[in-house]
Amino acid sequence: MALGRTFLVFDLDGTIFASTPFYFAILETVFEKNGLELSDAEKSLAAGLSARKFLATRLSAEATQDALHYMNLQSQLDLEHIQVFEGLSILLKTLTERGKRLAAWTSRDFGSAMRLLKKNNLDHFFEIVITGDCIENHKPDPHGLHLIANHFNCQSSELVMIGDHDVDIAAAQSAGAVPIRANWHGFRDGVNCHLGALTIHSVETLADTLL
Repeated sequence: MALGRTFLVFDLDGTIFASTPFYFAILETVFEKNGLELSDAEKSLAAGLSARKFLATRLSAEATQDALHYMNLQSQLDLEHIQVFEGLSILLKTLTERGKRLAAWTSRDFGSAMRLLKKNNLDHFFEIVITGDCIENHKPDPHGLHLIANHFNCQSSELVMIGDHDVDIAAAQSAGAVPIRANWHGFRDGVNCHLGALTIHSVETLADTLL
Protein backbone atom coordinates (compact mmCIF):
# COMPACT_ATOMS: atom_id res chain seq x y z
CA MET A 1 0.00 0.00 0.00
CA ALA A 2 1.67 3.22 -1.17
CA LEU A 3 0.71 6.35 0.77
CA GLY A 4 1.64 8.78 -1.97
CA ARG A 5 2.77 11.45 0.53
CA THR A 6 5.57 13.95 -0.15
CA PHE A 7 6.53 15.27 3.29
CA LEU A 8 8.23 12.63 5.45
CA VAL A 9 9.54 13.02 9.01
CA PHE A 10 11.93 10.46 10.47
CA ASP A 11 12.86 9.80 14.07
CA LEU A 12 16.54 8.87 14.43
CA ASP A 13 17.22 6.42 17.29
CA GLY A 14 15.62 3.03 16.74
CA THR A 15 14.28 4.13 13.36
CA ILE A 16 17.28 5.12 11.22
CA PHE A 17 20.03 4.21 13.67
CA ALA A 18 20.42 0.85 15.40
CA SER A 19 21.05 2.45 18.77
CA THR A 20 18.61 0.46 20.92
CA PRO A 21 21.17 -2.17 22.06
CA PHE A 22 23.43 0.64 23.30
CA TYR A 23 20.48 2.18 25.14
CA PHE A 24 19.66 -1.11 26.85
CA ALA A 25 23.33 -1.61 27.81
CA ILE A 26 23.28 1.81 29.48
CA LEU A 27 20.07 0.94 31.33
CA GLU A 28 21.57 -2.35 32.52
CA THR A 29 24.54 -0.46 33.98
CA VAL A 30 22.19 2.03 35.66
CA PHE A 31 20.17 -0.78 37.18
CA GLU A 32 23.29 -2.61 38.39
CA LYS A 33 24.54 0.57 40.08
CA ASN A 34 21.23 0.72 41.93
CA GLY A 35 21.22 -2.96 42.92
CA LEU A 36 18.56 -3.89 40.35
CA GLU A 37 18.32 -6.24 37.38
CA LEU A 38 16.85 -5.16 34.06
CA SER A 39 14.37 -7.82 32.97
CA ASP A 40 13.08 -8.49 29.46
CA ALA A 41 9.70 -7.13 30.53
CA GLU A 42 11.35 -3.91 31.67
CA LYS A 43 13.24 -3.63 28.38
CA SER A 44 9.91 -3.84 26.60
CA LEU A 45 8.53 -1.12 28.86
CA ALA A 46 11.62 1.04 28.34
CA ALA A 47 11.18 0.80 24.57
CA GLY A 48 7.84 2.59 24.90
CA LEU A 49 8.59 5.28 27.48
CA SER A 50 10.93 8.23 27.70
CA ALA A 51 14.08 7.50 29.73
CA ARG A 52 12.92 9.81 32.52
CA LYS A 53 9.49 8.19 32.81
CA PHE A 54 10.91 4.69 32.67
CA LEU A 55 13.59 5.30 35.31
CA ALA A 56 11.00 6.92 37.58
CA THR A 57 9.15 3.58 37.71
CA ARG A 58 12.08 1.99 39.55
CA LEU A 59 14.34 4.71 40.96
CA SER A 60 14.04 7.62 43.37
CA ALA A 61 13.96 11.17 41.99
CA GLU A 62 17.60 11.72 42.97
CA ALA A 63 18.75 8.41 41.48
CA THR A 64 16.82 9.17 38.30
CA GLN A 65 18.66 12.49 37.88
CA ASP A 66 22.02 10.80 38.44
CA ALA A 67 21.09 8.09 35.94
CA LEU A 68 20.05 10.60 33.28
CA HIS A 69 23.37 12.43 33.67
CA TYR A 70 25.30 9.17 33.25
CA MET A 71 23.15 8.15 30.28
CA ASN A 72 23.85 11.42 28.50
CA LEU A 73 27.62 11.06 28.96
CA GLN A 74 27.69 7.41 27.89
CA SER A 75 25.49 8.00 24.85
CA GLN A 76 28.05 10.53 23.60
CA LEU A 77 30.76 7.86 23.83
CA ASP A 78 28.60 5.35 21.96
CA LEU A 79 28.09 7.60 18.92
CA GLU A 80 31.08 6.24 16.98
CA HIS A 81 29.75 2.69 17.22
CA ILE A 82 26.11 3.22 16.22
CA GLN A 83 25.25 2.02 12.71
CA VAL A 84 22.44 2.73 10.25
CA PHE A 85 19.83 -0.01 9.84
CA GLU A 86 20.47 -2.00 6.68
CA GLY A 87 18.70 -0.52 3.70
CA LEU A 88 17.91 2.86 5.27
CA SER A 89 20.68 4.80 3.54
CA ILE A 90 19.57 3.56 0.13
CA LEU A 91 15.92 4.26 0.96
CA LEU A 92 16.63 7.86 2.00
CA LYS A 93 18.58 8.41 -1.22
CA THR A 94 15.78 6.91 -3.32
CA LEU A 95 13.11 8.96 -1.54
CA THR A 96 14.89 12.23 -2.28
CA GLU A 97 15.50 11.19 -5.89
CA ARG A 98 11.75 10.56 -6.22
CA GLY A 99 10.96 14.08 -5.04
CA LYS A 100 10.13 13.31 -1.42
CA ARG A 101 11.04 16.00 1.09
CA LEU A 102 12.59 14.75 4.31
CA ALA A 103 12.89 16.06 7.85
CA ALA A 104 14.30 14.53 11.01
CA TRP A 105 12.87 14.99 14.50
CA THR A 106 14.79 13.56 17.44
CA SER A 107 15.00 14.00 21.19
CA ARG A 108 18.79 13.92 20.92
CA ASP A 109 20.78 17.11 21.39
CA PHE A 110 21.74 18.93 18.18
CA GLY A 111 25.45 18.12 18.42
CA SER A 112 25.10 14.35 18.75
CA ALA A 113 22.29 14.19 16.18
CA MET A 114 24.37 15.97 13.56
CA ARG A 115 27.46 13.90 14.40
CA LEU A 116 25.46 10.73 13.79
CA LEU A 117 23.99 12.01 10.54
CA LYS A 118 27.29 13.36 9.17
CA LYS A 119 29.30 10.32 10.23
CA ASN A 120 26.98 8.17 8.16
CA ASN A 121 26.71 10.68 5.27
CA LEU A 122 22.98 11.16 5.79
CA ASP A 123 22.76 14.82 6.78
CA HIS A 124 22.27 16.08 3.22
CA PHE A 125 19.04 14.11 2.82
CA PHE A 126 17.20 16.19 5.42
CA GLU A 127 16.02 19.73 4.73
CA ILE A 128 15.43 20.38 8.42
CA VAL A 129 16.53 18.62 11.62
CA ILE A 130 14.62 19.33 14.83
CA THR A 131 16.42 18.20 18.01
CA GLY A 132 15.91 18.34 21.73
CA ASP A 133 17.87 21.61 21.81
CA CYS A 134 15.62 23.31 19.25
CA ILE A 135 12.33 23.31 21.12
CA GLU A 136 11.05 23.46 24.68
CA ASN A 137 8.06 21.18 24.14
CA HIS A 138 9.35 17.71 23.31
CA LYS A 139 7.61 14.57 22.03
CA PRO A 140 4.79 13.64 22.46
CA ASP A 141 3.96 17.34 22.14
CA PRO A 142 3.47 17.92 18.39
CA HIS A 143 5.32 21.27 18.29
CA GLY A 144 8.23 19.78 16.34
CA LEU A 145 5.87 18.62 13.60
CA HIS A 146 4.26 22.05 13.39
CA LEU A 147 7.72 23.60 12.87
CA ILE A 148 8.49 21.10 10.16
CA ALA A 149 5.15 21.76 8.44
CA ASN A 150 5.93 25.48 8.50
CA HIS A 151 9.30 24.79 6.87
CA PHE A 152 7.67 22.73 4.14
CA ASN A 153 4.84 25.27 3.81
CA CYS A 154 2.29 22.48 4.22
CA GLN A 155 -0.34 21.43 6.73
CA SER A 156 0.66 19.12 9.60
CA SER A 157 -1.93 16.67 8.27
CA GLU A 158 0.19 16.31 5.11
CA LEU A 159 3.15 14.93 7.07
CA VAL A 160 4.05 11.29 7.63
CA MET A 161 5.86 10.62 10.92
CA ILE A 162 8.01 7.46 11.01
CA GLY A 163 9.22 6.46 14.48
CA ASP A 164 9.71 3.48 16.76
CA HIS A 165 8.45 5.02 20.00
CA ASP A 166 5.05 5.72 21.55
CA VAL A 167 5.95 9.42 21.75
CA ASP A 168 6.50 9.54 17.97
CA ILE A 169 3.09 8.04 17.31
CA ALA A 170 1.30 10.17 19.89
CA ALA A 171 2.88 13.36 18.51
CA ALA A 172 1.80 12.47 14.98
CA GLN A 173 -1.73 11.71 16.08
CA SER A 174 -1.94 14.99 18.00
CA ALA A 175 -0.77 16.92 14.93
CA GLY A 176 -3.12 15.10 12.58
CA ALA A 177 -0.16 13.61 10.71
CA VAL A 178 0.01 10.02 9.44
CA PRO A 179 1.91 7.88 11.99
CA ILE A 180 4.01 4.87 11.02
CA ARG A 181 5.44 2.66 13.75
CA ALA A 182 8.94 1.48 12.79
CA ASN A 183 9.37 -2.03 14.14
CA TRP A 184 12.48 -3.42 12.45
CA HIS A 185 14.83 -3.15 15.45
CA GLY A 186 13.98 -6.68 16.65
CA PHE A 187 12.64 -5.92 20.12
CA ARG A 188 8.93 -6.19 19.31
CA ASP A 189 8.95 -8.71 16.45
CA GLY A 190 5.52 -9.18 14.93
CA VAL A 191 3.81 -6.88 17.44
CA ASN A 192 1.61 -4.13 16.04
CA CYS A 193 1.38 -0.68 17.59
CA HIS A 194 -1.03 -0.55 20.52
CA LEU A 195 -1.81 3.07 19.63
CA GLY A 196 -3.37 2.00 16.36
CA ALA A 197 -0.69 3.29 13.99
CA LEU A 198 0.32 1.43 10.86
CA THR A 199 3.15 -0.85 11.98
CA ILE A 200 5.91 -1.75 9.53
CA HIS A 201 8.30 -4.58 10.34
CA SER A 202 10.95 -4.16 7.63
CA VAL A 203 12.73 -1.42 5.72
CA GLU A 204 11.64 -3.09 2.47
CA THR A 205 7.98 -2.76 3.42
CA LEU A 206 8.56 0.87 4.41
CA ALA A 207 9.97 1.51 0.94
CA ASP A 208 6.88 0.01 -0.66
CA THR A 209 4.72 2.21 1.56
CA LEU A 210 6.51 5.52 0.97
CA LEU A 211 7.54 5.27 -2.68
